[in-house]
Amino acid sequence: MTENKKVVIIDDEKDLCFLVKANLEETGLYSVLAAYDGSSGKELCLRELPDLIILDFVMPKERGDKVIEFLKNHPETRAIPIILISGLGEMIYFQKTGRWQWLPNNYAVQTRGELPLALKWKKLPADIAKELGITAFLPKPFSGKDLEEVVGEVIRVNQKNPEESESSI
Repeated sequence: MTENKKVVIIDDEKDLCFLVKANLEETGLYSVLAAYDGSSGKELCLRELPDLIILDFVMPKERGDKVIEFLKNHPETRAIPIILISGLGEMIYFQKTGRWQWLPNNYAVQTRGELPLALKWKKLPADIAKELGITAFLPKPFSGKDLEEVVGEVIRVNQKNPEESESSI
């Protein structure tokens, strides 16, 4: 029998952390730990050295991009694949202009200050992942099935090629 893969979720929405934990642990393949802000998430990742990190973008204390930067610059966490999750908005294709545009989905997101260039319009999820140095981007809301599929694929790819874990799937 193989050992469960250790997953850390960092998100200030405790209900979402609970749902992700329940969904992934129900498969029997994962053990999930949670942190509810960027600072405690970094500490948890350094202490536990998980197989995968699921990270929200907009959080108290430290935003997701700052957590990613810290983890990618730390030797022990550099190669751990990261799935960025966010309810910041969605990519919409405008046929009239022939362009994709990032649309923030709520007032709180629109008023929290400047978004990093990677999360501004004209960026597809794969481009966001590549620019931030993460493995995948999963927009909120997502289904349990989508979560399991993305987590499974990231773990599978990382097991095959751990040194290539920073490329997006």
